[in-house]
Amino acid sequence: MTGAVAGQAVAKHLAHKRDLGNVFVASVSSAHGQLRADLRIPTDHPYFNDWAEPHCDLLLWLEASRQAVEVLLHTYENVPLDQQFVIRQLQVGLPTHQVPRAPLHAPDLVFTPQRVRRGSDGLLRLVTGEAIFGQAGRPIGSFQGTLRLLDQSVYEEARSGSRPAATSASPVDPVDPVDPVELGRRDSANVVIANATHRGRCTAASVVVESGHCFFSDHPSDHHSGLALIEAARQVATVSLSSPGQRRSHPPVLVAISADFTRFADIGERIDLCATPISAQEVRVVIKTTDGPVGALMLEFDDASS
Repeated sequence: MTGAVAGQAVAKHLAHKRDLGNVFVASVSSAHGQLRADLRIPTDHPYFNDWAEPHCDLLLWLEASRQAVEVLLHTYENVPLDQQFVIRQLQVGLPTHQVPRAPLHAPDLVFTPQRVRRGSDGLLRLVTGEAIFGQAGRPIGSFQGTLRLLDQSVYEEARSGSRPAATSASPVDPVDPVDPVELGRRDSANVVIANATHRGRCTAASVVVESGHCFFSDHPSDHHSGLALIEAARQVATVSLSSPGQRRSHPPVLVAISADFTRFADIGERIDLCATPISAQEVRVVIKTTDGPVGALMLEFDDASS
């Protein structure tokens, strides 16, 4: 993959990735009851840095936080490598609402578990906590979430019977792609919605993730990653903040996310989105399939970018 991050990195399998260029954790440590990770934030990643106006993407902080928490739990809580991490609720944001524009020096993260539940075997089954990320010890933002940890057999049992029939055809046909410029992007491969339409207060669209995507396909699973769905939600929300036929010269920049997922979104099934602006900077997005709701998100954008 082009745009790989240089320097030290943890083993790929600890971050549940196959491509080292998609691993954003350099090292982890534990001292004085504090779980800490040193991050490696890329400056030329083909997805996370694909912006017409360069900035450090909030979704990059989200992904780096997720990886760091999972690496820390594998390393210091002896979570088996075949455990499945399932995130149902999460919040991530920049309290100062100031998106970093320049490359970061010594990015780091400190994770504090707040609620832990273990099984009869002593293994972690659920953890709720907060991760503070920043640079050189100066906080920039935070990630909060609840992770469920499932044995592979439990996960497979829960997933059995829920997968659609395998197909190479797009579940959305025909596809009317969104112009990447409208989203502040340069590469059309990073556009993951199509058929965006204003319908009253709702802006509707469908999820279309390119097969073999540099990041979203680096996810050994039968369902779309939560990050792919959040990216789709961001994109339809961005479209919803523009009037029909209007193109912003400076698309808004995401500064806060609150997400609640109720089930997986399987690869091969149609996934639809509805974005409803709550204010000039806040948008509620509902994700659903023909089988029902998948999740709901509240997204907040930087008003200075509008």
